[in-house]
Amino acid sequence: CDVVVHVSSSLVIQNPSPQLHNVLYGGEVGDFSRLRGRSLCDFIASPEGIGNIKDCMGAAQNKSSLSSPGTAPCLNMEMKDASGTTFSAEVYHARLQDADGHLVHVLGLRVKNGVCAEA
Repeated sequence: CDVVVHVSSSLVIQNPSPQLHNVLYGGEVGDFSRLRGRSLCDFIASPEGIGNIKDCMGAAQNKSSLSSPGTAPCLNMEMKDASGTTFSAEVYHARLQDADGHLVHVLGLRVKNGVCAEA
C-alpha cells in the first residue's frame, strides 16, 4: 500500500501520515496532522464509493473476529485530492485491536494512476 491510515467507524481520520498528506495534497508542504479529525469521505469521489466502504466496514464490524493476517477486503474506487482531482485507488480494510485492546479500522490505499505517496 502507498498509504495506511486509521479511521473511526464513521471514516474520521484518526492517525494521519505524511504519505496520506502527500497523496491528498499533491506534495504541497504542510502539516500532515491537519488531517486528524477530517472525514475520509471528503476525499472519496462518489456517494457510491462512500457507501461501499461503509458497507465493507460494517460487514467487518458485524463479525465477531478480527481480520486474519494477510487478508483484507479490497475495493476499487475513485478518490479525489484536496484540489478535487480524481484518481483511482484500491482500498483495503482490516479491523484490528490496538495495544489498549480497542478495535480500530485500518485502511490501506494503493494509488493506481500515477499519483503516489513518496516515502
